[in-house]
Amino acid sequence: MTEKTILIIDTSYGLTVGIVGHEPLYDPDSRSHVEHIQPLVSRAAEQAGIKAADITDVVAGIGPAPFTGLRAGVVAARATAFALNAKLSGTDILSPQAVWAKKKCDRLEIPVRYVLSVNDARRRQLYFSLYDAEKMASEYEFEYVICPDIDYPDSIAQRVCEKIEDKQNSSIAVVGHGVGKYEQALKKLPSIEFFEESSAVHESAEGLKLFADIAINRTETCFRESTEPMYLRRPDVEKPGPVKSVLPLSAAEKKQ
Repeated sequence: MTEKTILIIDTSYGLTVGIVGHEPLYDPDSRSHVEHIQPLVSRAAEQAGIKAADITDVVAGIGPAPFTGLRAGVVAARATAFALNAKLSGTDILSPQAVWAKKKCDRLEIPVRYVLSVNDARRRQLYFSLYDAEKMASEYEFEYVICPDIDYPDSIAQRVCEKIEDKQNSSIAVVGHGVGKYEQALKKLPSIEFFEESSAVHESAEGLKLFADIAINRTETCFRESTEPMYLRRPDVEKPGPVKSVLPLSAAEKKQ
């Protein structure tokens, strides 16, 4: 069996590029994805000691994230996979973060019942999903309690509380970009045992591999390329109205 060489491109938060088995390259600036993606791909290949032609798989981060930056990453991943005749896969950022947090809690011997995974959506909102930690039998098996959505932090805390039956004995792990910014609202949740602003994909080589494994497993399980972007918010652009005529009205039109 040929060994895979996997390239990851994720713009769910900032820009992360990496070759599985090596440390990820991370740029937190979300305003210049288009200019930085290809240079970082070249740097990642050089760091791994490979040529572009050696890449067998490309993994795209599909969000949830704001429209422009996410689109740039997904398009770059698709174009790279097409150019290299590589297999294309994708995953959202929230699920790997949840698995990543559960793994950390297990290592630290912190028992958790639920994992709330978030990502900064700007406009004082967060993307989020809630997972049943007890049903994470493996890094590929997880069950949503609340499916990926977007909301305000106070509302998220309320919605999570409504889903938790035993609030006093159901410990929660909260993880992802935005937990620091919205700490006051999120810490209204009961029984928080783990609270960390981190993300699997750009934390380490181990996190990068976890991200890729989940994406590839999803694609193989679903028998399709799962790279449809997860925006969760409508883009700001609107369909333009009809063009106003600048010509003078005819006599017949004036009577109408």
